[in-house]
Amino acid sequence: MSKSVPFIDTNVFLRFLILDTTTPTLSKNAKKIFEQIQNKKTSVQTNICMISELVYVLEGYYEMDKTSVVQKIMPLIALENLVIENKEHIVQTLYVYEDKRVDFEDAYTYVTMQNAGEHSIYTFDKKHFKRFEDITILD
Repeated sequence: MSKSVPFIDTNVFLRFLILDTTTPTLSKNAKKIFEQIQNKKTSVQTNICMISELVYVLEGYYEMDKTSVVQKIMPLIALENLVIENKEHIVQTLYVYEDKRVDFEDAYTYVTMQNAGEHSIYTFDKKHFKRFEDITILD
């Protein structure tokens, strides 16, 4: 029987990254969880939806610029005991998100396209996708 690896929710990431002044015990508990992950005493898993939500909240609600968002998230993504399917795609996505100044979801789509060898897309979001020189926008 394999060992269970619990999921970690976006709100735990947020309480670790941003001090919750209303309920500081949440930030304290999040810090403990991430210390256990860093010290390899526990493993957790998450998914692209949680990371996307984390980016959205940091950028939208906390009004962080893309560079600050990447600087906050990248060290967490790099944790060995944080399991994420296609982790390398998420790392690439964060670099594209910051470099091309596009939404996280558009950056992830671009990375997914690149990894699939696809260079064309049907989209009405020409503003963002025209930033990718190697993508053809179809009508």
